Amino acid sequence: MTFEEGFKQQWESLTNYLLSEMLKSSKNGGTVDLDAAEQQLAAEKKRWKLPGQYQYAWLEKLRNEHPEIAKEFEDALSAVKLEQVRPGDKTSPVFVAGPALGGAAVGFGLTKLLNAAVFMTTVGTIGLGVIGAGVGMSLLKQKEAASTEKERNAYQNQLAAAGKTLLDIVKKADR
Repeated sequence: MTFEEGFKQQWESLTNYLLSEMLKSSKNGGTVDLDAAEQQLAAEKKRWKLPGQYQYAWLEKLRNEHPEIAKEFEDALSAVKLEQVRPGDKTSPVFVAGPALGGAAVGFGLTKLLNAAVFMTTVGTIGLGVIGAGVGMSLLKQKEAASTEKERNAYQNQLAAAGKTLLDIVKKADR
């Protein structure tokens, strides 16, 4: 296995782990906790310094065969950090209240237009209001999911850029 192949395997594993942890921490429309993500990244980077870890063995082999490249790699790895990503736009209660009130207004208007009895007017108003609230909740969830995905992609791009920088260093060892 080349140094490049070994590194790619390790970096892909690190990236997948970090992104999955970020996704867990951002459930329910929350944003990624940058401090927690940085701690997880630091713990993963530490694996290159811990005997008994695959990353350590890989780096030790690189040190033995290409000490200058190993030093450059270690310096670049130490510099890898995550930058705060601006979370997406916060969702508003209007996404739920607007369709609920709109549905209630339509229900009231329709039942009045049809000269319905008071009971039917009440049922129509409440019924379409509840349907409108359901539509609003669906819109709210979609917006939150899109915001979380956008934030996750931004962190993924940061990790990909760091991985490319490290990979460019590692490729020197395979020449």
